[in-house]
Amino acid sequence: MRRTQNIEPGSNVTLQSISSRTLSSADAGSLVIKPDIPHDTLTLMVTYHTVPGGADKKQSVPLRIRFGPGLLGLALALCGGIVLV
Repeated sequence: MRRTQNIEPGSNVTLQSISSRTLSSADAGSLVIKPDIPHDTLTLMVTYHTVPGGADKKQSVPLRIRFGPGLLGLALALCGGIVLV
């Protein structure tokens, strides 16, 4: 799903209407242990003008998303806690 939002120069905007697919996100991160590997990647497409009235320029910015902790990490923590008690 694509959404477009115009942002004026020098202003800040918070994206509030992003929703996740909970089950697929949990499944994607369940076996990933390395903290530097993202669970998913969102691509932010930015269209900008270098000067007023100038040509449109586009740039894509990858946003790496990492949910934590994963299901495997939670299971290991649970087992470790049981062993210590």
